[in-house]
Parts: sequence; structure tokens; C-alpha cells
Amino acid sequence: FLWETVKESIYPSVFFIDSKSITLNGFKGINLNEIMQTVPFDNGIVVFDEFDKLIAPTFDGKGANVSRNVQGDFLKVLDEGFAKRTQMGTFNMASTKNITFILCGSFYDKADEKAQKTVNRIGFLAKQDEERAYDKKVTLNDMIEFGMLKEIAGRVVDIMNVEPLSAEDYVAFLSGFENGGVKQIEKLYHKRISISDKAIHEIANEALHDSLGLRKAIGIIRRRVNEYIFENGADVEEISIM
Repeated sequence: FLWETVKESIYPSVFFIDSKSITLNGFKGINLNEIMQTVPFDNGIVVFDEFDKLIAPTFDGKGANVSRNVQGDFLKVLDEGFAKRTQMGTFNMASTKNITFILCGSFYDKADEKAQKTVNRIGFLAKQDEERAYDKKVTLNDMIEFGMLKEIAGRVVDIMNVEPLSAEDYVAFLSGFENGGVKQIEKLYHKRISISDKAIHEIANEALHDSLGLRKAIGIIRRRVNEYIFENGADVEEISIM
């Protein structure tokens, strides 16, 4: 969502790639070189969403780590570029030196593992402080332990850990700025949507409880919008969620 907001509000040359869809050449799916063909610029930002899913070890029927091989392809794209198809059907090497790559991922398993390791023992009684995933920052070494090739890790310039959302954050997202959740759904349904403060706080608390992020909050609103349309018909111009 952060980079979608950047694209809409600040810098339009942002392209998103779903890392879960990437596979090796010859395997079912689409390989990295084919995906890079769809990038519409040679100077901009390419965001690899769910990158943690790409680097997590996965094995084929022969026991080979497919993830490491896909990461090898990614390393070639970083260093050498990729073979871009021309209008004549031939291929030229396209440089990626003017592209900034953003690798996004939750790394939840690693974050949760770090939380589980934090135990304080005081005196005769053992006391375990309640610590949640993401209370400790995920580091580059954590990513290497998770499965990232050291060659890729060595090219990571900076790591930004995003803090877990609070109930207030969800409320602001649902009711505040121009690219908030309600505005997104208005664009999707081409209808005006009004949500009461009571409903906003209910949705915020439900999303916070489930710990599934902004997509969860948007999903709840869409569910309520669909229920309203089902009860009142698709011709309504304004939808009220109370």
C-alpha cells in the first residue's frame, strides 16, 4: 500500500511484480526475464511484492532448491540486465542500472521466531515477557538465515522496518487522506461511500485483532458494500455503512 500511494501521489514510474508468481524457465509459471519484459520503463522503481516468498527455500522433486536458482536469475537481472524483446522479435540486453529495486515482504515466520526467542527469567519464578512478531527489527542477517543469497544481501542498500499498525492508524486510513481505503473502494465501485464513525472504529478493531493489515480493512469494507448493494440494488449512487 505504501508504494501504491507513492505511485498515485508522488512518482508514477512505479511497477509492481508479484514475487510468488516467479519460477524458473521450463517450470510452470513465468520466469523473471519474461516478467521484466512487462516493465514499461528503463528508469523508475520496480517493487517486488512478497519477496520473502521468493527467497524461502522450496525444493523440486529431485531435492534441488528452486528458490536459490530463481534468486540466481534475479542476481543476473541486477548485475547484467535482461534480454528484452524488440518489435522485430529479436532480443537486446536491457540495462537495469537506472532502476531502483524495492524488495517487500512480511518475513512473518522470521519475525515471529525472533519474538519467541525473547524470554526473561527473573529470580525463582520464570517470567516470559509477552513479545509479538515485529517487536524486534528484522535484519539483513535474518533475511540470509531465512534464505536470501548473500550475493543479493550484499547489494541491499538499506532496510526499512515498518511498525505494526495501531487502531488509530487503521482509523486514519479508513477516514482520512485522499488515497485511503474508502477512496480506493469508491474508485472501484464508482459510487460515493459514507461510513459512520462507529462503523470505522468497528472495522479498525476487527482488522487490528486479525493482524492482517490494511488489505483486511479494505476487505471488510468491500464485504459491507456488497451487502448494501445486495439489499438495496446496484443502481444506488451512494452507499451508507452505519
